[in-house]
Amino acid sequence: MAIELPDFDEFYGVANKIKDNELELENLKLNVEKLEKDIIIRAVGDETYYLNGKAPSMDFVRNTFKVTGFAGELIPLREKIIELDAEDGYLKRRYEILKLIVEVWRTESSNARSALSLS
Repeated sequence: MAIELPDFDEFYGVANKIKDNELELENLKLNVEKLEKDIIIRAVGDETYYLNGKAPSMDFVRNTFKVTGFAGELIPLREKIIELDAEDGYLKRRYEILKLIVEVWRTESSNARSALSLS
């Protein structure tokens, strides 16, 4: 069975996709952290969110508003983070597979040369 050497343009393409994906993922995480900060400040400072006349506890804020936002605005962002993280894992595995194919090709090529020299 002859192993074909992968197109090196594919290596570059996958590496660029990894870079772009990680950049988007980290920017999205940063945006979520900024929103979480704003949500915490608003939840403890705005009397609209007070419970029985008192600011909500940090535990309450962390387990409710910080997770979803006030109106669920963080949920799509968190879903996108999950999607980008999964894509990042896939791309990294794809890159590793391409590297393994090259290693198998090198071994097969070396074995073929050795066999020819013994003939």
